[in-house]
Amino acid sequence: MVHFGEILMDLERRELGKGQVAWKSNIVEAYRILPMHLLWKFKQINTINGRCYVDCCNSFGGSRSEDIFIAFNSLVA
Repeated sequence: MVHFGEILMDLERRELGKGQVAWKSNIVEAYRILPMHLLWKFKQINTINGRCYVDCCNSFGGSRSEDIFIAFNSLVA
């Protein structure tokens, strides 16, 4: 994000007087739909009310799920 700020400041200096717009997209849903390896789903079993459910999506709080999300977010940024 440091580079993004530098780019914005440089753009503002070059385009003096023209309004610049930056927007932020909500990526909450993107976290869940990140592709996971088929064998990984066996490690993502959630127990709710005594019943086990296999989660094929990226589950919040998994040991490596944050790394996957950061890699995705870096590509987007």
